Amino acid sequence: MHHRSARLRVAVETNKDRAPWLLQLQYSAAGATGRLSIPEGGFVLRTSGLLSCTATAAPGSAASLPAHWDAGTGAAAPSLGLTTAPVPIKLEDGFFCPTSITSAAISATYAVRDTTAPSQRITVGPAA
Repeated sequence: MHHRSARLRVAVETNKDRAPWLLQLQYSAAGATGRLSIPEGGFVLRTSGLLSCTATAAPGSAASLPAHWDAGTGAAAPSLGLTTAPVPIKLEDGFFCPTSITSAAISATYAVRDTTAPSQRITVGPAA
């Protein structure tokens, strides 16, 4: 018996031309927090093959996702972490595409560096 495996291809693109992605950091007595703002239509994921769908994040307006700020220690760079952060989505195309789904959860960690002064560590703290 011979079985062919179904292939699924995935393509991801960000749309930084509409507006920039923004990182917002805030200090409080409880610690630093962050948010990642995705511009309207700022992330598009396309699948093809057995399941063909197009998923657009922040389809109607910009989305601001709650995040955790980690200042980093030693050689570890500061980072912004998303843990199952809710993001509005729109699913389209394809017969089997579950178009009734309107929200997704994103988990990711982004290393954050100051590109204008790479040797400087980014800190979030009380006003001096």
